Amino acid sequence: ESNVLQGIGLWLPSGPEDYVIPDLAIVDADFDEHLIENNCYDPACFRLVLEVTSGNYQTDLRHKVAAYAQAKIPVYVI
Repeated sequence: ESNVLQGIGLWLPSGPEDYVIPDLAIVDADFDEHLIENNCYDPACFRLVLEVTSGNYQTDLRHKVAAYAQAKIPVYVI
């Protein structure tokens, strides 16, 4: 079972202060057990992240692609 959420933080393994907030995320139903801090969750509970591009599409296509890959997010939709 999964939940579809907006505004949920995804903790990145690149550092203790690194996180992203995707536009939409599909997470495991028990995602609340994966809280790290301040509405940021362990990437292990994320099944899909979706980004709606706009003026910041360069960030979505470069930096976030690398960050989500490093966090081992299975599906990243732009």
